[in-house]
Amino acid sequence: MYCPPSMERSGSFKPLVLLKWGTLTVSEGLVYMRPRSLLGVQARSSHDDDVLHAWSRLNEWVLRKSLAHEVEIGYGLVGNGDGVRYCASIEQPESVTSAEADELARASLQGGAYLRSRFIGPVEEIPNQLSSMLQSLGAVGNMRLDRDRPMVNVFLDIRNLKAGRDVRSNLLIPVCGTELAKSPSKAA
Repeated sequence: MYCPPSMERSGSFKPLVLLKWGTLTVSEGLVYMRPRSLLGVQARSSHDDDVLHAWSRLNEWVLRKSLAHEVEIGYGLVGNGDGVRYCASIEQPESVTSAEADELARASLQGGAYLRSRFIGPVEEIPNQLSSMLQSLGAVGNMRLDRDRPMVNVFLDIRNLKAGRDVRSNLLIPVCGTELAKSPSKAA
């Protein structure tokens, strides 16, 4: 498995609140993502085995194409508007030809505001954290879930995804609402 460089070095994400629950470390804040064109492997369902299989197939493709040094971040798109339940994705490396890109599914990540939670912990806790974020969304001004965009799991250390523990990622929930104009933000 390849390991993308951490986004921490680029300064793209800054924690606003840091929380510690047992073995989990979480920081929360509002970020704005730029639009991204992605390549990926769609999972048959959002079941853990199918999701891990999609990441495994994507990693095999990256390694077969000798692209590990070009891939920076892994994106897990949850609940795309096109009916796909999960897509394991990467940004298209510059060296990839159109023919090579056609070997994978194309996906796009719309830009905009996202409620972000930095997650460090076991991969099986990610759904619980996303659920908790969704439940707390109503308490954050008038922000609400933007159902036209997928939730995103930005994996910062793909190697640990296979091991299933000590996963470092940014969990992103797309939000909309007038409160966004008043909130301090970080662009990513």
